[in-house]
Amino acid sequence: MSFENSKEIQEFKQLVEDSSEALKERFARIDAEIRDMKLDSERRAAMGGHPVEYGTGRTFASRATETINKSIEQLDRHGSLRVEVKAAGDLITTANVANTRNVGLGSPSAMPIGLQFAGRAIESIGATSIEYSRYLGTEGAAGVQATEGATKAAVRGNWLLVNQPSITVAGYSNVSRQALHDTAQLNGAISNVMTNSLNKAVDELLWSGSSGLFAGYVDLATTHQSDVFDVLVDAVAEGIAVMQEAGSNPTAVAVSPTTWVSITTAKATGSGEYLTGAYLGAPTMMMHGLPVILSLSVPNDRAVLVDANAVELVVTQNPVIEANYVNDGFIKNQAVLLIETRVAPVIKASAALLYVMPEGATDE
Repeated sequence: MSFENSKEIQEFKQLVEDSSEALKERFARIDAEIRDMKLDSERRAAMGGHPVEYGTGRTFASRATETINKSIEQLDRHGSLRVEVKAAGDLITTANVANTRNVGLGSPSAMPIGLQFAGRAIESIGATSIEYSRYLGTEGAAGVQATEGATKAAVRGNWLLVNQPSITVAGYSNVSRQALHDTAQLNGAISNVMTNSLNKAVDELLWSGSSGLFAGYVDLATTHQSDVFDVLVDAVAEGIAVMQEAGSNPTAVAVSPTTWVSITTAKATGSGEYLTGAYLGAPTMMMHGLPVILSLSVPNDRAVLVDANAVELVVTQNPVIEANYVNDGFIKNQAVLLIETRVAPVIKASAALLYVMPEGATDE
């Protein structure tokens, strides 16, 4: 019997081979962990944390697309992914950067529509509710002291303690597996969901409210119907003065797109000239020096004056994007993108919202 065929040598060779396979498996696991750590690091770097500035091209959609692109390998490996994208200073402002060279998903325009753009957006991540005091007004008034030693006029403010729970707003979009690997189509899907679902949902939430969670601007705003002006633009001017007398300084006016069209196409009696400027000229989105915000929830021929110093939308959960396969979506190469955020509307002064109606108008 040869020495190299001895039992001891064979057992030693087998031990080396087993050890080699074990080492290979261990190195494979380490390599996979390193690649996952790298992907996670790249994904976190793509999320960033800096507010989006208008005109920079760094929109929510583009940042979210970049983040998901870093996670595609994880989706292919595990079948699902979840990423969190830092919210911008303005809550859900997006810009359309879809590439129309690709056949697939389109995106609406980048016009920010919704009452959320009339107030301020701030962050308080992780809060389940927001507590604040709403200023209701004052009792009494300061006055001139009649004589030395006489009783002075009493004046005090009234506040209402409000506990506003966070409200979840979400939307989803079906996309093909191929679209997840295509930057333009993925960007279009995110833009669609954000502008068509979240913006409209938040706008409707702010106006109509949600049972048991938030009353809505329609109930919380002070209603002012002009006794003099039957034209909305004039009634808004009167409403500005009413708010200022109540101690609020309006910073924006919200109207429906239909109302804005009627305002921009209004003509002078007799001359027929357009009141907003030259024919076919670009109308300025301003009314009495205030920026005009378009809302799909504000009724036609009505306006809402907003004081952003006291009207806020607190973001308690940054927009979260999840991609997953539902039912037989994996077989059909169809995934679902879900975008969810949580917000808490805050109105710190009852006079900070004024619902304006022209003379003769009636709300059913």
